[in-house]
Amino acid sequence: MELNYTGKISEFMQRIGASHYIIPVISKNYLQSRNCMYEVLQMEKHAKLHDRIFPIVLEDAQLYEDGKRGEYVNYWYEEMQKLDAEIKRFPTMAYKNSFVEELSLYSDIHRMIGDFMNLIKNMNNLTTQIHEESGFRQLMLEIDKRIATELHHGNP
Repeated sequence: MELNYTGKISEFMQRIGASHYIIPVISKNYLQSRNCMYEVLQMEKHAKLHDRIFPIVLEDAQLYEDGKRGEYVNYWYEEMQKLDAEIKRFPTMAYKNSFVEELSLYSDIHRMIGDFMNLIKNMNNLTTQIHEESGFRQLMLEIDKRIATELHHGNP
């Protein structure tokens, strides 16, 4: 999948969200990125996310620490609050429309991020060290196995 120069990022992320096999590399920056979280929202729009996702979780994400997951939920709540305050500074709706749309996106991210992190945390993810040492062999084997299963059941 490719994003050409001047291509629409939102359309690219919608295509990623609809993909059969998705390999997100989850880091602190990923979980605090508006674009990455938009991509996750697109992934969740399609059925059986658990069966389509093959996450690589970097250590800095700290997803296995309950307090850190709460910090991400709080991060998006604070981002919503900041944007809402900014919107209220505009004197007329003419300036507000695009910001209101963005606020709606932040609200959607805030609503789903906890569930997404729980999904990832409850998957048996290998460490990045294991992935690197094996040349991502287990990841590729798992994807091959899913493809074979889908082909066997007539669901390519």
